Amino acid sequence: KNHVTSRSNGDISYIYLEDMEQMGQGESNSFDDFAAQFYPAIRKAGLIIDVRRNAGGNIDTWILERLRRVAWMFNTERSGPGDTTMQYAFMGKVAVLVDEMTSSDAEIFAAGIQRLGLGKVIGMRSWGGAVGYSSNPELSLVDGSGFTIPSFGPYAGDRWMIEQQGVVPDIVVDNPPVAAFNGHDAQLDAAIDHLLDEIAEVKGDEVIPEKPAYPDWSFDR
Repeated sequence: KNHVTSRSNGDISYIYLEDMEQMGQGESNSFDDFAAQFYPAIRKAGLIIDVRRNAGGNIDTWILERLRRVAWMFNTERSGPGDTTMQYAFMGKVAVLVDEMTSSDAEIFAAGIQRLGLGKVIGMRSWGGAVGYSSNPELSLVDGSGFTIPSFGPYAGDRWMIEQQGVVPDIVVDNPPVAAFNGHDAQLDAAIDHLLDEIAEVKGDEVIPEKPAYPDWSFDR
């Protein structure tokens, strides 16, 4: 976070999600993790969402819904700043980081970013496992153990998605092991560079516009 803030002069915010669980092990609750990092950054010019080494879960839809909100109108009181309608619409640019260990629902999230045109995916091709499974009493064995079978998988248009192919980034960037061991993160720097270039082209788009002059709605106008 400090590296992103420093390099972008505070224009870009960074979100890391370790998984996509609603209620995970220990303190893992990605609903709260995302909300705690996203809403304070709602008026930033750029946003990096890091799902590297993210093992998945099932909250891709919840996050994508928030990133799809569009500020089509603004509201303001007589004093103070205005706000967007739709509420909490993020108006900046988005980049998502993936790597070879981005898997399952994190891959679906990254694919959604691409397919919905919400931003660019940067890094390395993801793991490639999005076929899900269900477990119910019929799959339990007499010794108390159980088994699962592949049950459902994602497709879009005329092709199956993700399974055994992963999500291919829009911008391919590797993190060499030695450089990463020494504290360098080429993928993160590539995301910062990409967003800074995009922001420079449309600087100010993330800013709520000034309210117009107050009208004269008197009866004798």
